[in-house]
Amino acid sequence: MATAAGGKLSQQDFATLEAIVAFSRGMADGARGMLGELAGQLDFLSAEIDGVPLAVRDLENNRRYQVTAVSDGLLSDELFNGYGRFEKREMPTLLR
Repeated sequence: MATAAGGKLSQQDFATLEAIVAFSRGMADGARGMLGELAGQLDFLSAEIDGVPLAVRDLENNRRYQVTAVSDGLLSDELFNGYGRFEKREMPTLLR
């Protein structure tokens, strides 16, 4: 969790991410009334954690992904071609 811009991420891009996180947290809080007992899966979004998540680790593939910039440019369709390989699975109990 980052509390300020750093590395390759500009202050403007960090401010954009802060706004997105604030919006997501607000939506999570609002969804609680509609989801009933399923609202627990949103606890991680509504937690009062200081900062913005800028990196994730893919433990299965031993890879790390980090945000380095924010853009409003168009995304290539090629980025979404991998979804055809997805298989339907039951949701883990952790998120129920």
